[in-house]
Amino acid sequence: MIAGTSTGGFIAAGLSAPDWSYSEEKVYNYSDFKPKFSALELLNFYQEGQAKDIFAKTWLNYYKRLFSPSSAEFNHYFRDQFCETRLSQALTELVIPAANVIDNSTYLFTRYDANNDSSKDHTFIEALMATTATPTFFSPYNGYIDGGMHLNNPAMAAYNEAIRYEVSSKRVSVLSLGTGEYIPDPLNPDKYWDQLFWPKDNHNAQECNTDSQLYNTLGNRYQRWQVFFEEPIGFNDIQSIPYLLEIGNQYIEELDASDDNPMNKLVESFYDI
Repeated sequence: MIAGTSTGGFIAAGLSAPDWSYSEEKVYNYSDFKPKFSALELLNFYQEGQAKDIFAKTWLNYYKRLFSPSSAEFNHYFRDQFCETRLSQALTELVIPAANVIDNSTYLFTRYDANNDSSKDHTFIEALMATTATPTFFSPYNGYIDGGMHLNNPAMAAYNEAIRYEVSSKRVSVLSLGTGEYIPDPLNPDKYWDQLFWPKDNHNAQECNTDSQLYNTLGNRYQRWQVFFEEPIGFNDIQSIPYLLEIGNQYIEELDASDDNPMNKLVESFYDI
């Protein structure tokens, strides 16, 4: 199973959606084994691909999104990449959360539900437009906004889905990948308790609660890999990608060199399944 919210939803979808081609007979042919993207191709999207156009940091784009947020660039890109592929065609179990702005509930786009209820067999485009609809940057999509508003770390949702699919908890191992965290002044945290602090703090509380619950439930079979920044990084700051790669590589090296190597523990947990 792969789960992801917001930009993580795009990564999850790219690794789970089948590759496809359009034949001369105007028929879509889908692969049974090959995903739409490799991990390297997803990285290239952020480094060299359309991300530079979608997240272009110009004053014109800033004011356009401030007064009239639009997700047209994402819609066009998702349509090019995923076409009419539906969740039921995913190569793995898939969980992509979105927040419903009408009743403030959390909606999960899943392959499991798509296979069992045709009304929930959404296209990948619909799922991705919903989970990436970040407020102020992109407009809501069909009443949904960024899944990170409710589930910044979707690991618990993924675990609960596995249990719903009647998988024994003893057969579940989870690797949760964070997108980085910035703590302004760890020695004086109350110095930054302004109005903008609280929405961000709610996201942190969600992550901490998820970590605590899953560590207590799964022990070494749950790993949360997260890095901390020395300087804040903006949501659309694609110029920081090389920096993110650098500290990510450093983090992996530190894990590998650790006496209490969490990577080995996670791999070992598979032998107990």
